[in-house]
Amino acid sequence: MNLITRYRRLLDRLNLQRAHKLVVALVGGSVVLVGIAMIVLPGPAILVIPLGLAILATEFLWARRWLKRARALLPNGDKQPAGFSWPPALFIPHRHYLLILAALFGIWWVALAIHPLHRNVWLLENALAIAGVVFLTVFHRRLLFSRVSYTMIFVFMCLHQIGAHYSYSEVPYDAWFRHLTGRTFNSLIGWERNNFDRIVHFSYGLLLAYPVREVFLRVVNVRGFWGYFLPLDLTMSTSMLYELAEWGTSVAFGGDLGQAYVGQQGDVWDAQKDMALASLGALIAMCITAALNWRLQRDFAREWVESFRVKHKSPLGEDEMARMARKMK
Repeated sequence: MNLITRYRRLLDRLNLQRAHKLVVALVGGSVVLVGIAMIVLPGPAILVIPLGLAILATEFLWARRWLKRARALLPNGDKQPAGFSWPPALFIPHRHYLLILAALFGIWWVALAIHPLHRNVWLLENALAIAGVVFLTVFHRRLLFSRVSYTMIFVFMCLHQIGAHYSYSEVPYDAWFRHLTGRTFNSLIGWERNNFDRIVHFSYGLLLAYPVREVFLRVVNVRGFWGYFLPLDLTMSTSMLYELAEWGTSVAFGGDLGQAYVGQQGDVWDAQKDMALASLGALIAMCITAALNWRLQRDFAREWVESFRVKHKSPLGEDEMARMARKMK
């Protein structure tokens, strides 16, 4: 009897099957909705929507049917030759794939660097972006991320450059949507402000939590529960630090530049909402990752149990200081 069968029997025994279905529906449905939004807004809808359907397909027959239809759209449909892998990016070596993404981002960056709406805001917004690119460039030989992580970082950086070009509070996504459909996106959703900044804050958690998890697993060697909690925790912490840095920068520069950089748009709870959305995005990303690992990783449950085991029996604090002092003598 495999782990999945045991898990399902445990759910039946504890009468938790409905709760499990509800969690799958919420997580999978959220991912699908994000993917649908990305059809209009910038983002990899073609990847996100099937991912949401894959999560829903673990419990719902209709989602499996939709996945089957989507698979039929792939080259040769269900008659893929042995050794065929989709997406085609899997055929590209890691470093070549990284170079392709770097070249595409370079073109995107140059295009959006030409005549930004507010040059000073563009410079401020690009400070952290340039620092991130430098970090990835310097350490790419020591820590080569997966293609999935690089793709997520690439998508987020592209979204950020759109916000930097127009300034986040003035990205004309409503005008783009009206041009396509004849009505504004805000009127369709019921928004009253320009929420592109909220979308990118949500994307920060959704797209960057997994690369952070990869760092924790490969560098810090965390496992089990901590491999999901720590990326969420770091995403929340860095989101808070960004809001503090944004506040400090706006105070330092002041005036219209400070207001444009913050992009509060009259919402006194703007910072809290931004942090909450980043946290929600990271939570969804980690739930998706956990769901996939639960389906594919045989020792998933054992690894979680092991992650809660106390590795060092001796207490730290003053006891550890006393031990170190004795060693120095």
